[in-house]
Amino acid sequence: MPDEFDWVTPAVMAFFFAANGSLIHLASHRKNWARIVLLILTILSVVSLVLFLVVWPTDLENDPWWSTLLTSASFVADLVAMTWLFSGPANKWFRIAAGL
Repeated sequence: MPDEFDWVTPAVMAFFFAANGSLIHLASHRKNWARIVLLILTILSVVSLVLFLVVWPTDLENDPWWSTLLTSASFVADLVAMTWLFSGPANKWFRIAAGL
């Protein structure tokens, strides 16, 4: 018999994927606040990952190799994207939108 809350995890994941996609879309339309929110979320994910590795380091041994690889690749891609999003040309691009 299925649990009555089987829909919660997929719904929460879908919400966060949609919210992240919306922030990326808004940042691409020169909304500086969306760029800052993305930076804050990235910093929070780095902190949570470090805390996870400190508190539960043995849980990584239970994950399949491909899960660790994909998580690491996503983490690196986030850091590269944040670097690009706050680089000199990006700062100039956002400044033009603000009329500065």
